[in-house]
This record gives sequence, structure tokens and C-alpha cells, in this order.
Amino acid sequence: MRSNRSRRPCTTVLLLLSLAVGGGCTGPPAGIGDPDAAPSRGRVTPRSGQAPLASADQASYDLGEDWFEAAQRAGTARHGGAAAPGDSGTSSTWMIVLRTFRAGDPQEAPRNFIESCSAIDPGFARARVIQRPEGRMVVYGEYDSADDPQARRDLEWVKSVTFRGQPLLPRAMLARLNLRHLRGEFLPNELVGVRQRYPNTMSIFTLQVAAWGDFGSGTLSRQAVQARAEAFARDLRARGYEAYFHHDDDQVLSVVTIGIFDSEVYDAQSGMFTDPRVSRLMREFPAHLINGEPLDEPVDPRFPQLGTRTQRPRLVEVPKR
Repeated sequence: MRSNRSRRPCTTVLLLLSLAVGGGCTGPPAGIGDPDAAPSRGRVTPRSGQAPLASADQASYDLGEDWFEAAQRAGTARHGGAAAPGDSGTSSTWMIVLRTFRAGDPQEAPRNFIESCSAIDPGFARARVIQRPEGRMVVYGEYDSADDPQARRDLEWVKSVTFRGQPLLPRAMLARLNLRHLRGEFLPNELVGVRQRYPNTMSIFTLQVAAWGDFGSGTLSRQAVQARAEAFARDLRARGYEAYFHHDDDQVLSVVTIGIFDSEVYDAQSGMFTDPRVSRLMREFPAHLINGEPLDEPVDPRFPQLGTRTQRPRLVEVPKR
């Protein structure tokens, strides 16, 4: 018999990877026969020594995006997300992002920016530059959570500084940054590390088969959530599956996925998966697991009388961060 905890709305537990790619609860197809959610095309260019993804086309490149746009879509500026007491295993922290610079910007641009801001208010001399794959960002402060009183005071100060009657940095925001990821460091089988293998690809997909989270119950710490997801991924690897895990510190949610697929994995016109590996995985994993148990979802939310069905795994896009 399924526990009550497994019978949660699907919009709650499938939030992680769709948010990571900025798509809300829409995004990659939820399963066979969903032509309106077909993945977009993207070029796959593997690094030396890596095999290309199947059926890669030459349509377009991923040119990156500004941190502010990505953060606003991904919800990384939401407050909350403080670690539970005794929590560990995360390398992310909260900082105030003042400005981002792309890889092609002049090398001295971030330092010149700090000096210019410091000339207006000496407090900006404490800002620093962080390197990231897409370029560099200028940040201020370091805080345990978005609710840290000092973080709020510092953000208010940053936004209060004016130049010629106008706010100097109106787009500054408090954001959670994973310093390990910004340095391009990833754990073995960590899903976001796949992007290093295919740096020029716009759309890479994977099949989400399980998720772990506290879901507001207060019974699972972030450390416990992450440990269970990583253990499940290791077990799948031992069984011969190409399994990955992904942690969302803000949601205290971790997912496990299988396989890496390119943008031609799904045919919008026929509503079918074109890669036989996906069809096989859908047969071998008929249920999307939540904390280790199948999840029931309405057949059609508009018609409750139709009852429920077991939620199936779904294709999701590999997050960029």
C-alpha cells in the first residue's frame, strides 16, 4: 500500500529540473504523446575524447546568458533555503551579485567596475570577483541564508547608493551561488557536470526517475535528502544504468535521472520517442518514485471523477547550473 506521503501533487515534486532550466512546470515532455512540449533543437559538440550524443544536428549553439536573467527564471533569488541544523554536504552560499561579465569582456573590467563603485561609496571596496565558466561576476558579502539580517541590511545599502540622482546598482540581488560549480568542479555522476562534456549544446535531456525531498515536513535534512538520492544513483550505476543525481539547495530536493539524450530524442509530430533507449527505460521504470515510493496523480485535474494513475518518469533538460 502506498503511503500518504507518496500521494502529493505532481506540481510540487517535479519542480526541480524544470526550474533549473527556467521552464516552470512546463518544459520537456511529460511522456509519450505530449507533442506540445517537444524539446528544442541544439548542436552537440563534445570535448575531445567524448562520444557525441546520438542524432546530433548542427542547428545552433548555446551562447550563454546573463546571470540576472537566469537567476530570475530559476528562482535563485527566492528567500528561504537555509540549511537545517547539522546540515552539510553543500558548497553553496548566499551572496549579493552586483554585476556579471561575459568571457569576452576585457580582463580588467570587473576590477575597474569595483574601483568605480568604490569611488562613489568606499564600502564597495569589499566586493570581489568570482570566476565562472561563462565569465566573471562581482559579488559582495557571504551569508548563511537569504533571511540573514546582515544580508538584508547589506542589500538595502547596495540599492540605496545613488549616482547623479539614480540608483547605482538597481539590479543587484541576493542569490545562492554554488562555488564548487562556479569553479567547474563536479562530483562523480553529478548531472550538471554533463554540460562540461557537451559545452556548446543548447538542449540536453535526461529521464527523471526519482526524487527525494522534505516537502515541508521537517523530517528530512538536506544532508539526508542528498545522501538518499546519491545512494540510489550509485545503486542504479551498479545495475548497469547511466544514472545521475542533481541537488537543489533552495527546494531541499534531489532527483535521480538516467541517460543523456540530444534534442532529437522526441518527435513532436508523431508524439513518440525516437530513441529506443528511452522507450526501453520507460518500460523498465514505469513509476516516478518520490522518497522511494510511486506517486499517484490525477488522470485529468479537470475531472476528479476519472481517478488517479501512477505518475511516470519524464524527460527533463539537464540544468546548466
